[in-house]
Amino acid sequence: VITLLYDYEWYDRLVEDERDANPLGIFPAIWSDSAWQTTEELRVEGEGERYKWTAGFFFLHEELDAQNFFGQITQRFSQTLTSWAPYLSSEFDLVEEGVIPGIYQLTLSMGARYNQEKKEFSLQSSATGTTSNVTVIQLPEDSATTTWKEWTGDLKLSYTPFSNEYGMLLSYLSYGRGFKGGHFNAGLTVKAGEFITVEERITPTEPEFIDAIEFGIRSRWFDDRLILNAAVFRYWYQDLQVFDITNEEGALPISHLLNGDAKVLGAEAELRVKPLPGLLISANLGWLDAEFEEFTVTKTIGQPRGNPKPQEFDYRGNRLVAAPTWNWSVITKYEIPLFGWGSLTPQWALNYRSKAYLDPQQLDPISQDGYWLHNARIAYRTPDDRIELAFWVSNIFEQEYKVDVFDLTRQHNTILEAWGEPRTYGVTLSLEW
Repeated sequence: VITLLYDYEWYDRLVEDERDANPLGIFPAIWSDSAWQTTEELRVEGEGERYKWTAGFFFLHEELDAQNFFGQITQRFSQTLTSWAPYLSSEFDLVEEGVIPGIYQLTLSMGARYNQEKKEFSLQSSATGTTSNVTVIQLPEDSATTTWKEWTGDLKLSYTPFSNEYGMLLSYLSYGRGFKGGHFNAGLTVKAGEFITVEERITPTEPEFIDAIEFGIRSRWFDDRLILNAAVFRYWYQDLQVFDITNEEGALPISHLLNGDAKVLGAEAELRVKPLPGLLISANLGWLDAEFEEFTVTKTIGQPRGNPKPQEFDYRGNRLVAAPTWNWSVITKYEIPLFGWGSLTPQWALNYRSKAYLDPQQLDPISQDGYWLHNARIAYRTPDDRIELAFWVSNIFEQEYKVDVFDLTRQHNTILEAWGEPRTYGVTLSLEW
């Protein structure tokens, strides 16, 4: 089987942003950008009596142009990304049904991919009203180019000890190595001396790597009326890409994409039950122990007499950003037949997330305590299932919760908070043909 996929996308965007949402106008910004990208993928697949394989080639080209204004700074930058990757994967049935008593199927799957990614970045900035005697400082264009070349892959062993008319039980053990390309940070440095000087800086962010091991089970019973899946996993991140607001001596405090090492240990479980015709109850539970192993950041802290000093902050042992220890959800829905007039399906969803920190500092003012969300929905479907009309309400009890936080205490002695949506309701009409 030969498959050829082609895609082309583009957009133009203008966003007027007031992140603190208060009348003082502390951090106004205008973000405008346009981009286009094309992707192509050629895939060839084949199979034999006890194996199957896939070989392919992936290509991506993307061009981005942006002009951003925030505070007194205007930035114009462009980025060109070219990425390509050949890959090969295969799956082998090592043991056939009935060859060894008690073993139904033993399957080994593996894959490898070679990744090459090239980024070209150019930046031109200007600063307005930076000093009392300079109105506009225009900086010349600067540029940087980097190419990353990396191998990634995975290996998985699946064992199915039980499978018959009553149900199926499968267990697996897998290892994978992943890669995410690097980036560039763009910023300004303002230095005071005999003359005020403004410098433009393009600082690279290293690519991110992850090594992951996972062990899990998947099971389906009684014509899928009971489904139970569970897994435990361990991740090792090298050069995990993390945003933090930082600056060196003489540099403006802005958000940079930085690198740090981290480790994650977690478990998750999924349960789906159909105790009655039309009634579905599903529940998901997740537990996470995620922390930085190596992550230091240099920030310049203002002193009482105006002599800022660079300080090094060590985030070792702090929890990863937006990583709650516990999260779980329960969804219940019941399809009620309307005797030839279609069906009516009410649904209730309950979600919980425990406390999470929203930047690497692990400070209580920059965190979100545990909270609950309740959502409801009721939908009518026509007898042919082609039309659905749904009424829904999210955040029924108007839970107040933060989705992001920006620590601007060094510039404006304030912390900006982005809050989740309040109670929201609406109507959705879906058509299928």
